[in-house]
Amino acid sequence: MVKAVLAKNRHAVAVRTGMRPTTGRERATLGERLKTVCAQCADSATGLLDSGPLTDEE
Repeated sequence: MVKAVLAKNRHAVAVRTGMRPTTGRERATLGERLKTVCAQCADSATGLLDSGPLTDEE
């Protein structure tokens, strides 16, 4: 589950990085995608914290 959260976070970073050189409609589309990915990442992270699988090493 930790790997899934990290993967979603990397995806959000990639979308945000892709937004930098864009303008107009493409930027708006990527902005909506970023909102969706960030929400998914937050949900996964909350689920991870609620489930308690983390150990000191993680």
